[in-house]
Amino acid sequence: MKLSLTRSEMLARWRLHRGYDIPAVGVVSGRTDGIDLDAVLSAEMDEWYGRLLASGPLRHLVSVQKAGSVVLPRHGSADTRISLGPAVVRVADVRLSSWYCSARVVDNPSSPLALRQIHPFTRASAESPVAVFDPVAKTLALYPYDPGRDSLLSLRVVEFHEDMFSFDSSALGSEEDG
Repeated sequence: MKLSLTRSEMLARWRLHRGYDIPAVGVVSGRTDGIDLDAVLSAEMDEWYGRLLASGPLRHLVSVQKAGSVVLPRHGSADTRISLGPAVVRVADVRLSSWYCSARVVDNPSSPLALRQIHPFTRASAESPVAVFDPVAKTLALYPYDPGRDSLLSLRVVEFHEDMFSFDSSALGSEEDG
């Protein structure tokens, strides 16, 4: 089940998941050493969520369709670079109308596959397209690109919004949750 929780809702769920809100009948517990348990749990929760967004399985994340809000340039060459906005942390899926399938998404612009897209003889084809996401510049380069006829059929991205946690509930019980 896909969840979108505020910081306070996520902290309540995190406390329950970590075993701090188990109802105990007739048991009173407290701390006198001055440690703010919510601050410790919030830091742990933020670290877990950051790792999930950066490298967790896409099935555990909530992706948003952006194809309708992105305009492709109508000029250029066999590639195009589009700006995705500051909230985007990952690209889940991208497909152009001239491609036979969704692109293989590469999130390291210095990787060998990404560097092969620079030269026209080693560049991807419509049968095996490549999309290079630059997580620092928040741009997406699409290979190949036909400026006269291509349109964006699908662009699904994962976004980070301050004090909002969006993920699949199965992520809390997964092996990746630390």
